[in-house]
Amino acid sequence: MAMYNIFGIIVFVLAVYLTAYALFMRVSSRVKYSLVFFGFCYVLWTGAYLFLNNSAEPNAVLFWYRIASLGFLAVPGAVGLIFIALAENENEFDYFKYLGVLALLLSVLYFKSFTGMFALKGFTSAKYGYVEQINLSSVWPWIHLVYFVISVTFGFLYYYKNVSARGNYLQKKHLSMIFFIAFSIMFFIILGTILFSKGLIHRLPFSEQAIGLIWIIAVWFSYIRFQKKLPSASILSNQIIDIIDDMLFVVNKYNNIVLVNPAVNKLLGYEKKELIEHDIALIFEQDIGARIKSNHDLLEILSPGSGKTKIKAKNGQFVTVSFSVTARSEKTGEISWIIIIFNDIREFLKIEKEEEVKIAELQETYHDLELTQLASLNIMEDLDMKSKELTTAYNDLKEAQERLLQTEKMAAIGKLAGGVAHEINNPMTVILGYAQSVAKRIAETDIFYKPLKAIEREALRSKRLIDDLLTYSRTQKAVQEEIDVNQTVESALTLVNALSKVRNIEVKKELAADLPLIWANKNQIQQIIINLSNNAMDAVLEMKESGSISIKTFWDKEYVNIIITDDGSGMDKETLKKIFIPFYTTKEVGKGTGLGLSLCYEIIQKHNGKILVESEVGKGSKFTVKLPVGEQFPVFKTDSNK
Repeated sequence: MAMYNIFGIIVFVLAVYLTAYALFMRVSSRVKYSLVFFGFCYVLWTGAYLFLNNSAEPNAVLFWYRIASLGFLAVPGAVGLIFIALAENENEFDYFKYLGVLALLLSVLYFKSFTGMFALKGFTSAKYGYVEQINLSSVWPWIHLVYFVISVTFGFLYYYKNVSARGNYLQKKHLSMIFFIAFSIMFFIILGTILFSKGLIHRLPFSEQAIGLIWIIAVWFSYIRFQKKLPSASILSNQIIDIIDDMLFVVNKYNNIVLVNPAVNKLLGYEKKELIEHDIALIFEQDIGARIKSNHDLLEILSPGSGKTKIKAKNGQFVTVSFSVTARSEKTGEISWIIIIFNDIREFLKIEKEEEVKIAELQETYHDLELTQLASLNIMEDLDMKSKELTTAYNDLKEAQERLLQTEKMAAIGKLAGGVAHEINNPMTVILGYAQSVAKRIAETDIFYKPLKAIEREALRSKRLIDDLLTYSRTQKAVQEEIDVNQTVESALTLVNALSKVRNIEVKKELAADLPLIWANKNQIQQIIINLSNNAMDAVLEMKESGSISIKTFWDKEYVNIIITDDGSGMDKETLKKIFIPFYTTKEVGKGTGLGLSLCYEIIQKHNGKILVESEVGKGSKFTVKLPVGEQFPVFKTDSNK
């Protein structure tokens, strides 16, 4: 067998194998199908060459050559679609997909003319195939070359733009692989054209197939390597998810379950394979499940983001749970995934039921006393007072149970946040250090300078998020002392005023005289004031270029009150229900972590205080912090495990 045929068979078999490998990959994505289309074009190209070089009839040669040309001409469009698919912008991919189809149709229209690039005279007597060099006097080869270079360059730049704007660390690392692919492809087509034009490819019978072999290995090796990195990058997240005691469900935009943690098996009895890729409606009561047609229906049923519901165990029994819901949306408004955390509250309900029985017994006792001692008005009044005390005790118990449920949910989220932050902090420090070190050693004109600075910028933003997570979850001892609230406000306003001048916002203050001293942690109260003031200034700047916020203090005998008011954008009722949920934020990506108000809420609760919110869209918001007078709270540790 001729050496040319051996190399041709190797490349053809490799192309078929890799195309089949992509086709049967378990993931379903636009990248996968773009690579399958690219591989199919390459299979057409290489397979037709094999038949072409082993055909003796001129008509057969011409037929197989045209098939090979069709595959060759379709490759540029396939390459462009690969890059656009890698950018993970679904709407724009659908748009560019039609451009790729149009380019393929144009290829079909002129591939007959493309045959004129080669002279087939004397082909059957040639030992290795081509005997005449490529006809570069025709305009079609040059059109195809320009089309190829533009497609690769545009696709790569489009991918680079999208990943630079919103890509994660792994995607940005993948850019180096894609860079290698893009320019190996352009190297191939330009080198191939030069070899054709010089006639070298006719004298080196397997050179074209060797170049093709290098090309396809470069493309597939890079993508497969990237896919293999994804599982290793998710190992850490899976380990953290596995230690959560509450049940965790992750649902995609098609309402299919894509991830559950071991707690689901422990509490409901389902194996992972029994839930993965199944509709989330499977675990709800039949009437509720029938209403879930889309992820918007799911969010509506679980509105306002937390509460109680029932879910079905594997044995058919229903378990009463509390839930917390978080959704992630794309810029288009389409929901990409939903995270649901279920907490088994059967023990809490059992305790609640026992308390209700005790209350019922007490009420029955009261009724018996009422029947036997109606003659005495004093006794009646005493019983009436006891009834009110029982009612108050019952209401206090209900409120305490609700706070306990909220505390359990916050503890689970705090545990997850702390685990994630500690595990990510060290590698993020290494990434930042290397990026800064290399950036200092190269000139600003170097092509890698801007990407390195982008890595540094995004790493610093990630570090800030990690610091917030650690602040939320770390254990810290609160030092209590008698403090003057007005002095604490004045101290916090030193920083707030510095920020307000830069933002062109006026800060008004109205501090009441003769406020009593309170027991509190001064640093934590300052943190509350600074956080609420920053949020107020952000709300103002959402609507206009300048404005004002006000800070007021007063005493109502039971509480010292701190009121922070703004004339900003305000919030609707749905947003007000979620503002104290960790990681919930209405700010743009990079401008907030969603932990600020959660921290304020936690600090105020542990000072035995209250925080009240009033807001109206377009008119502004008013936050009232109420701190108890004359109450020394116990020394505590903010431990997310408690």
